[in-house]
Parts: sequence; structure tokens; C-alpha cells
Amino acid sequence: MIRVTQTRDRDNEHFDQPTLEIGDPLVAALRLAQMELAYGARVTEASETRIVVKTRVFACVDTSVFEGTEEEMEPLVELVYFYLKAETEHGKEILDHAVSTAMSLPGGVGRKPFYLSMLTPLLLGGNKLKVALMLACGLRDEEQLKAGLQARLEDLVAAVQLQRDGLCSFQEALEL
Repeated sequence: MIRVTQTRDRDNEHFDQPTLEIGDPLVAALRLAQMELAYGARVTEASETRIVVKTRVFACVDTSVFEGTEEEMEPLVELVYFYLKAETEHGKEILDHAVSTAMSLPGGVGRKPFYLSMLTPLLLGGNKLKVALMLACGLRDEEQLKAGLQARLEDLVAAVQLQRDGLCSFQEALEL
């Protein structure tokens, strides 16, 4: 059972959130991916049995602690490893895509400092998560990584699954 403890700090106030217990490690990894890393969470602690992430959204700082046995935490530790690897090895591509996305937003929103400061963690986090997912699935080709960055996260997950199951190539899956 993986235990997820969450707190929120906002305007000098501290709020404890209800503790969650998740029986399936893959469900816990998905929660870590979609609810934290996709929003630009910063990994502040990682061990075989505990992962701590901090996510800033507007004036709130959310801290989430994922704890379990080594066996239970293995998918989460692997996800965090590839998330950090994506940042260090593919930072330029991730940043380039985030800037391109911001600049293409309607009405020039991505060029306004106020909006850009709010969007940047989300764009970077989502892009790091996409690259991490592709690296974890053994994709290393630069063209595949670029194509994957263009896809929505949901579409990327489906493409990776189709490719891993041998039903079609990664590129073909992205084109579906």
C-alpha cells in the first residue's frame, strides 16, 4: 500500500490534506505523473521507499510525500529517475518546445510576463514528463522525441502502449 500525504501552504497558512492509500503501484505512479510532475513539480527527496515533490501553482505550494516498500515504490522511483534524466539530458529540447508553445498561444498571451510566469512550470513539467515517458519506454531517437513532444500527453501514452505491444511503430501510432 502506497501512502500519499499532502499539504498545501498558501499565504502563510498551512493546510493538511487527507492521506490517501493506493493499493496499485502503477496507479500511484500515474497519480505522481498526472497530478504532480505534469504541473512542474520539483523532486526534493527520493529514495527507494520515499519520494517528496513540491508543486507551485499560483500562490500555493503543494507538498506530496509518496511512501511504500521498495517493491511498491519501484515504478515511482523509475518514473522520477527518467523525469530527472529528461531534464538533464534533453533540457534544451524541452525548453525550446515550451517557448514555442507559449509563443503560439492566441492573443499573444505567451509573450506577457504575467501569463508566462504562470505557464512556464506547467509547460516545462508536461514536456519533461513526456520525454521521461519516452525514455522509460526505450525511445532514444531524436525525431521520435521531437514528435512525442508535439503530442498531447494522453496521445503519447497511447502511442507508447501501441508501440510496446508491437501493434505499430511509434510514429504510426502518433499519426492515428
